[in-house]
Amino acid sequence: MNINWVLIIVALAFMALDVISGLCKAWYLHDMQSQALRRGLFHKIGFMGAIVLAGLFEWAAAVTPQITLAVPLMTCVCVYVVLTECVSILENLKAINPHIAGIASRFPQHQTDVDLVIETADTVEGNHDQKRPVE
Repeated sequence: MNINWVLIIVALAFMALDVISGLCKAWYLHDMQSQALRRGLFHKIGFMGAIVLAGLFEWAAAVTPQITLAVPLMTCVCVYVVLTECVSILENLKAINPHIAGIASRFPQHQTDVDLVIETADTVEGNHDQKRPVE
């Protein structure tokens, strides 16, 4: 089994660029928070874990004839990571430079953790039709 190190390095580079752009955004907005950095780093650890898991599964398929793969899993995971990080980097750059908003608006916005918590709380309380404003 050959590991495509280029894919892994590219995914790691995009993760690093996301951290750097996030730090620049926080510095620019005077909003440095260790909690946000910690949450972002745990997301990166999750991405790295997914890459390792995909690699282990590909290795298991290579050494076990009963396991067959029709899709290169590690490639798929790395592409997903790169695309996710690109959107995040564009969001960070948009906060730093509003002129980038035209480019970034072509990508779908993802829900923030606050939005997800509010939706979950509303669903639990039975308020399916009402959304509370984000504070």
